[in-house]
Amino acid sequence: MKGDLKRLLRSGSVPLTAIQRLTVCYEASLALSYLSSEHVVHKDVAARNFLVSRSLSVKLSCVAAARGVDAGDYCELGGRLVPLRWMAPESALAGTYTAASDVWAYAIFVTEVRHFTLT
Repeated sequence: MKGDLKRLLRSGSVPLTAIQRLTVCYEASLALSYLSSEHVVHKDVAARNFLVSRSLSVKLSCVAAARGVDAGDYCELGGRLVPLRWMAPESALAGTYTAASDVWAYAIFVTEVRHFTLT
């Protein structure tokens, strides 16, 4: 296991090719599709919540909640800590989470994968 995707991308220890980046995003979309088919909303889709295997396969989890809050990833909103940067407007403003808000966060996730892996 290589740890969470955010740390892997930021460290640069394993530079990813364009095909690997696309594969990571594709696998993430499959995980979110499965959750949606089971009527589950994740509410915190981000690179920090994907675990990376030795073969560079990704699995969605909630690593951030298990290990604690990174100061730069969450802020206080309405008395609760939220990942504001990744939240859909309706989630931030009204606290409404749906499959659509996970899709919004997935778009931010794709930007994370692209941004941190460019050489």
